[in-house]
Amino acid sequence: MTRNNSNSGMPSLEKYPRKTLRELSKSDADNTYFVSDEEHEAIDFDAYSKAFVRTYRRQLREQSVAETSKDATPFSHVPSTLDGLVPPSDRTIKKRYVFLEFKNRAIFRRNGSERLQLKESIQSDITYKLYDTAILMHVIGRACLPTGYAQMDAYVVCSAAKNSEYASTAESSEQQKRFRAFQSLSGPNDELMDSLDETEISAFKPKATRHLTGYLYRSICFITELQLQSVMEMLEED
Repeated sequence: MTRNNSNSGMPSLEKYPRKTLRELSKSDADNTYFVSDEEHEAIDFDAYSKAFVRTYRRQLREQSVAETSKDATPFSHVPSTLDGLVPPSDRTIKKRYVFLEFKNRAIFRRNGSERLQLKESIQSDITYKLYDTAILMHVIGRACLPTGYAQMDAYVVCSAAKNSEYASTAESSEQQKRFRAFQSLSGPNDELMDSLDETEISAFKPKATRHLTGYLYRSICFITELQLQSVMEMLEED
């Protein structure tokens, strides 16, 4: 199927229904919400990606019938995307798209006596979602690969209660100070990174996703729901 730049007939990203971050944080496993008091809204990007694929398949079937072609077959892959998208507001000069992924379970494990690491299953899940999200944003014309990193940020929000060791590190006053500095970066900053030790760096950006930073995303941060409010406040100030 031939695409054009306008994605004619496709669901509008900006007009797609939004949900509160509390709603987006709902766990499919046990029907619980772990962001209980966050009323900011974001686009349900999971739902948007499914709607986009359904429309694409319908158009492809219609084109196939019109052209009596046997070659046009709807693709079977539905993107596994990040949960929510906070799009830039109309008044925002910097067109940054901020993605949120909610994990209401333990996602870190301790590697013996060494530092905390992402569980392998979580690492795989998040990596696929980061890639699929970036590709879909490219398809709909909101980010140009491989330079989309200048426009996109991703925050993986994990439960502080279920990741207590990680939370105790990430929520310290010194860590908060460094986190705010990290948030303000517009790209790689060797001076700041040199001032952080390995444990501090991992509290922002575990190794599993560092290779995507500066390539598909401007930044990828792992935070708890306790830090989410400061992220949303930062976005309102941009």
